Amino acid sequence: MKKRTILSSFAISLLVMWILSCGQPGVMMEEEQTQVEIDTVREGSFVSPSDTIPLAILYDAEYVFPDKLEIFLRSAEGEVLASETVDAVELAEQTLPPLSLPELETGLYVLDFLLYEGEEVIREKQIEFFYVSGSYSIQGISSYPPVITPGSAAVFQARLEFPGESDPYLVWKMGEKTIAAGYVSEGGDSIQWEAPDVEGVYSIRMDVFPVGPLTGREFRFASERSMSTEVFVTSVSSEGKYELGPSGSYYTLFHFRGNTADDSDNGALRRVNTVGTPELALRGSLFGYYLEGTSGFTVSENLLPESAGRLAPFSVESRMLMDSPEQGGDIFTVSSASTGSLFRMYLGEDSRLSL
Repeated sequence: MKKRTILSSFAISLLVMWILSCGQPGVMMEEEQTQVEIDTVREGSFVSPSDTIPLAILYDAEYVFPDKLEIFLRSAEGEVLASETVDAVELAEQTLPPLSLPELETGLYVLDFLLYEGEEVIREKQIEFFYVSGSYSIQGISSYPPVITPGSAAVFQARLEFPGESDPYLVWKMGEKTIAAGYVSEGGDSIQWEAPDVEGVYSIRMDVFPVGPLTGREFRFASERSMSTEVFVTSVSSEGKYELGPSGSYYTLFHFRGNTADDSDNGALRRVNTVGTPELALRGSLFGYYLEGTSGFTVSENLLPESAGRLAPFSVESRMLMDSPEQGGDIFTVSSASTGSLFRMYLGEDSRLSL
């Protein structure tokens, strides 16, 4: 490490206590103060190539006589990359060694400080920090759907800015519990969250780290780059601008707002089952269930209106995006155990919608 002058400070204190007792004169008692503090960057700090690391040693010079300070720069795996020793003469002159770092790759590093009095280590401190090139910032967190109901699923999407060659690691928490973590390259900037069954306001926090932790470990500190969002979970909902509604006008109505609830007045009578693996996701600006292959939903109860045991007149409205339609694929079918197929919406010739 190259030497530079950095701030050093010493604190001298004397604690005087007077103890008074009935019929006895006051007695002054002196209490020895031996606490030593090593003050430097906060754990988890982002340090750039142009930054230097401040350092201050705080102790009671009346009782503490430090002989040397050892400083080690290590990789996250523990390899010593650089070291420096400050001897008793320098400490007595209150001149500490510089903490300008050598050129490093973006990553997680460790600074170890060991302060000695004689052969005894009287204070040690370990700080993990990130060495970064470039800027990391959070532009915002978006949640879908806009209204989140109890027991439904929601998707949170982070909007970030970071150096193009990096792959930030994101940790999502609700309270102290980690609910998701991962690299941006692996989709870690978007998570699916299952809302509690109880209405209320819930806080979700996202921390952005330039790199991920070692395998099998978690970061023990919060990131300098973090954002929290308040999530309102409520049973009161209304149709959005582009949703079908009002709900009272439909015999059957599925909004698929992170759940498979039938939002019509008859919805409480129907139970939806999943087929395959429908994926709830946000792709671009479109939030909803994405179906591939034979994935879909089934309902055992009747979805169509009837009169005197026969189908009543009805119309079907749907809003969907077909990414790669295949001819002959079913979109919506209704069948009866006694009479077979009652209604079928499918992709006909040239993948056109047919009935």
